[in-house]
This record gives sequence, C-alpha cells and structure tokens, in this order.
Amino acid sequence: MDGSGELTRLRNVRRFLQLIINTKRTCQGGFPVIGLFRPDSFRYIGIQESMVAEKNKNTHINYDEYTDCLRIQIRPDADSEERTVRIRDYCLKYGIKNVILFINAECFWTGHITAEELPPWIEVLKKAKAALNGAGISVSLNVWTTIGHLERGKALKPGQDFSTMVDIEGKKSKIIACPLDNRWRKYYNEIATKLIEEIQPEIYWIEDDFRLHNHQPLFYGGCFCDRHLSLMNGKIGKNYTLPEWKEKLYQRGECTPERKAWLDVSKETMTDTAKFLGAIINNEKSGTVGALMSCTPDGHLTEARDWKGVIGGICTEGKYIDRIHLACYEERSAKEYLFYFNSISMPVRAFLPKDTIVYPELENASFSTYAKDKRFVKFQEESAIPLLISGMTYDIFDFAGNGTIDGYGYGEVIRDNRKYMQAVMDQKLRFEDLTGIVIPLTEDAVYRVYFTGKNIKDYISTDCYSAGYIGSLGLTYRPTKEKRITNKIVTLFANQVNYYSDNELKKLAENNFLVLDGNAVVELDRRNLLGLICAESIEVMKEGESVPSYEMSEKRDIEGIGNFKATVMYNIGDFVCVRYKKKVQAETGVYSSTGERVANGIVTLKNALILPYCLKDSISVEFFNPLRRNTIISVLKDKSESEFVSVERAGITPYLYKKRGGGYVLMILNATLSALEEVRLQIHGLKITRAFKIDKKTGGIVSVTFRQTNDELTLFAKNEALSTDTYIFE
Repeated sequence: MDGSGELTRLRNVRRFLQLIINTKRTCQGGFPVIGLFRPDSFRYIGIQESMVAEKNKNTHINYDEYTDCLRIQIRPDADSEERTVRIRDYCLKYGIKNVILFINAECFWTGHITAEELPPWIEVLKKAKAALNGAGISVSLNVWTTIGHLERGKALKPGQDFSTMVDIEGKKSKIIACPLDNRWRKYYNEIATKLIEEIQPEIYWIEDDFRLHNHQPLFYGGCFCDRHLSLMNGKIGKNYTLPEWKEKLYQRGECTPERKAWLDVSKETMTDTAKFLGAIINNEKSGTVGALMSCTPDGHLTEARDWKGVIGGICTEGKYIDRIHLACYEERSAKEYLFYFNSISMPVRAFLPKDTIVYPELENASFSTYAKDKRFVKFQEESAIPLLISGMTYDIFDFAGNGTIDGYGYGEVIRDNRKYMQAVMDQKLRFEDLTGIVIPLTEDAVYRVYFTGKNIKDYISTDCYSAGYIGSLGLTYRPTKEKRITNKIVTLFANQVNYYSDNELKKLAENNFLVLDGNAVVELDRRNLLGLICAESIEVMKEGESVPSYEMSEKRDIEGIGNFKATVMYNIGDFVCVRYKKKVQAETGVYSSTGERVANGIVTLKNALILPYCLKDSISVEFFNPLRRNTIISVLKDKSESEFVSVERAGITPYLYKKRGGGYVLMILNATLSALEEVRLQIHGLKITRAFKIDKKTGGIVSVTFRQTNDELTLFAKNEALSTDTYIFE
C-alpha cells in the first residue's frame, strides 16, 4: 500500500472513532445509544435494539399533559436512519413527546403519491416509528397532500384519472383534485388506509390543503367543475353554464339565490368530504384518530365552512383536535404579529367547538435563524396561551430532509417553556369563559356580504379584524358566535352590521353599547339605518385625497398635552364625515390643514361610540395613536356593564378569563420591545382580594403584591418584552 493509501486509512479510522464518540448518548431510560456504521460511508445502519425493543413505554398522547409535537420529514434515502437517530435524540434531550412525520411534502412532493411510490416511505416511517416509540415518543402522520395545495408544475400521474378543480374562469387544474370526485375518493381511501394499517399513527392529520380556495394558479373562488355546476343548478332549478354562473355571482348587491346556491354547495362539499375522510382515518384497530389543520378565518368563511360539521366529520366524537394557524411564517414586527394573532388565531378558536383540543402551528417557513430567532419562537409560543392550548406543533426545521439542527437553539426554548405552559393548562380554563368587549362572529358571514361586483375574492370577509384592533389597542375582548347579547360593549365593524336584521340591530342598540367603525356606518347608510346613530347623512372622504388633515382632542389632555393632534391623511383609512340630526358629544374634531374645523371626529352617543375611519383588514396603524387610544378607553371604561380591563399602552393585549370556581385568570401578552417594570391596568367590575402569578421557570404559583384604587389596578411584577405573563386573581 502506498503512503497516500495508508494516510487515507488512518483518516478513516480517526473519523470512525470520532463518530462513535459524537454519537454516545444516554436516553431517559438509561440506555446507551451508539449508532452502527459502515466503515466506507460511516452511515448509521441500525437503531439501538434494546431501546427499540422497549415495549412498556407509554407511546400515546396524554391529552391532559402539555405536549410538544415536532413536525418533520424523514425522506427514504441514504440519510434516513441517521436523521431518525438525530430526531429521536433531539426529542429525548428536549422532552418532546410526539413527532408528526410528513410524507411526500414540499421539497420532495411528487404530486399525488401512487401505490407504487408508497413502499419506500412506509419502510422508512415504520423504522422511524419503531425507534421513536422505543424511546417513549408517540408518532403521528401528516400526509402533505389531501386534494393538493397548488400546482408547482405537477400534473396527475398515469392511472390517476380523477377530476380536478375548475375555477370560475374555466381554468382546469392539472393536479388539485375535486373533493367530490369518486375516483379521487377511491384513490385517497386506498392510500390512507394502507398508511394507517402499516404505520398505525397516533394522529392522522388532515393538511390545510383541505380548503376550497387558494389553490394557485386557479382563480380564488372554489370549484366549478361539471359536478359542482350540476349541484348548484339543482339548488335553483336552472341549467346555467359556467359563463352564466360567473355573471350571476358577480352581480352587485345582497345575496342572490345563485350566490346562496354556490355557498350552500361549497359548505356541503366540505362537510361531506370531512365525513368521508373521518370514516377512513378513525380506526379502532390501530387506535388512530383524525385531526384538522385549519387556515385563516377569511378563507374558511368564504367557503361557508360549517366548523362543527367539518371537524366533527374528521375527528372522533368527543375528541376534536385542531391545529390553529398562528399567522407568522417568519419573524416580523411583534406588534404586527399581535394584530394578526387577534384577527386570525383567536376568531378561529371561537369558531371551533368549545371542547376542541388545540395544538397551534409554530412555523419557521424559511428555515433559518435569519427568518426566525429563538427569542421570537419563545414569544410566539407564549403568545398562543390565550387560545387555551394543549401543546404546540413545531414546523421549525426544513422540508429538505436535514433533520433537527441543535445549533438554532429552538430546543432549549421548547424545553424551558414547558413547565409554565403546563401550569397555565392546569388552570383548566374554558374558551367560552373569556370576557371583555364582544366581537360577534357568524359562520354565515359570507351570505350577508353586500357584493360590489368586482370578483369572487371580494367575498372574503374582513369581519375578524375588529378583534385585531380592539385587542391590539390594549382591551380585553371576547370573540363569540353567541346571538343573544345584553349589557355588553359590542363591536360592529364593517360586515358585522349585516349579521342582524333591522329589528335585531335596534334591539342590539337598545340593550348594549355599540362601537362602530366607518365601514359599519357606510353599511348603515346603505340600509337606511343611520337613525340608529342619530345621523341623517354621510360623506366618505378618501384617505390622503380630501380636505381632512388632522384630528384634535377637544375634551381632554392626551399624554399631558392639550389640543393633542393626530393625522387623518394616512394609515387610518378613509374618513367618514357623519352629519348628525342633533348636537352630539364630540370627543375629537377633524380639521383642514389651515385649522378649519370640518367635521366631528370620534363621537359618543347614549348607546354608541362612532369611530369614523374605514379601518382595513391590514393594520391602520394610526388607529393606535394616543389620541384615539386614550379617547376610546376613557369612553368605554365607563360604559361596561361587565368586567373590563385595559393596559397602559397599545401593542399589549390583556385576556381575562372567569374561573368556574370563582376568581379570574388574566394573561398579559406584551408584543412591544419594552418591559413593564410594573403592570398598570384600568379595570371595571373586578374587586381583587389576592393576586398570584405563574412562575415562568418552575410553573409554581407565587404571590404578587398589588394596589387597587377605584378603577385602577397596579401589579408590582415585571412584564418582560415579547412575553406573556399569567396572573390568577381571587
């Protein structure tokens, strides 16, 4: 052997010995784990047998225990065994008790997987499950394609002859399956049944591609294939062609028989398909149960989703499980994230059946620490506490099959937060016991939209953004589907006005204090109901294109400043000039650039607060200006007939839960970059005798000193930036 060959041999031996040293671990059960390698490639070729053979470990999810779920892909390739060991060791190191294994996902997505493509995946997933179960870790399955997310250049494969979705323009997808097609159903039944029988996952997750909308490159608006057109025509006894349906659906105005037929068929499509999926998934023999990954509420509202029907179809009776979208695939402004958490995640929680088990999605979609730092991951996990979660799904490592990456530091965050998250879960709160300003919601919102005749995407409801504005303003709120509301503060933003008939609106105004934005006032005008707010006419003035220049406080000092001013030219939406029938209590006035008073600004009526801005479903950031914030809170704190809590600044949301046995739990979500040295609250309807805080490190309950004087409460406890603290009041 020449010198170069000997040198190579010595290097290989050294690498082999170093690999053995690097892979020595001790698991929780005390078993040493040393991978076996082929000297030529130094790859793992086996999993520690004593660990795999351990049969007495509990590998089922304990739904009373806070459960972290790692969502990750192990691809059938030369690296699969090494990736499996690393994932197992990562979970053991950081206490992660469930792994959700992808199949045929993202980077390695080949379209609808065929029966011929399944065996390598099944072999790898079974080995991974054996290794993970042997370490006491339960395994769930996430088949990435149900009907399909988007095309990405893919098409149906030979033998896949099922019908695909068609959009309103007549474009037929190359791969997105129509969920009503019997050939697709036969195909999916065979694939899913095989996977469940072979792998026997703890949970079988239905991906969030289970939706009628948002399937690029199809135009937004559901399916208009021949089967769907036939069902829609059958609803109204017509025989319209697709171009005729397009004309009817684009017709300006309130819900027509045609739009109702389209929405009814959309709703029935999703509910029927959910039942079909649930019948496959929920398997007593394997112990597998179904769970749903849901998306944003606007998309689901547009398909008229029957939430109880859908989740009840997919899941087993009495065990509804949902992964709520947390609206943050990459690190963004925490205040912006807070707005969308309040606008998206909290309304979805309100739509779900009240006893649903929730594991929100914490995703790092760009899969680098540049995209999402570990500190932001910690903030995001804590921020989900108000949803009353039972754990979290972590899609934090890439789809490219690299496995876990310890250096990102996410594992320490997950591990170190667990005691705190468990302690909050142990309070056994119920979402229906959330209290505060009422944000009305209805699954039928899309039926009540006044359509402007542009395109189907305009059906997307912006109803949920009122929670974003009220919550991010710093006020306790409660999104709810309840219809009977009395003695509450109730928002009526935009289309929320149209949830109610004329008589229902009158009763709502008689029995509650209403908060209306400019969009709602425009809707009242359209319905000839301006009398409800003592108004006779309105004029909508375009943002940045009309006379109004600034708004000024006319009743109170703001931040210790008299005549405090704020812009109405940008970042607040169009201004609605309301002409009232009589003199009203103007909290602010609106002025031209030359100082001429041109209109009332914020107005207080006996039964309403009028915020004359057409607020957007993206953030109108000037809504949170101290002028508006202080004015709104000063008015509302005296109008509440129930518990009311506000914090000292925007970008911090309080969530107040009534405890069934008496007392309250208050969560303070701080999305600012500033810590509070003490927490100062304005309150109404609460009398505190003792206060406690859940310790972040230990999960223990510690006493907190406080001072309560009239409508102010000061908690002498620090609230860190980008964090959520949980207090218990007696």
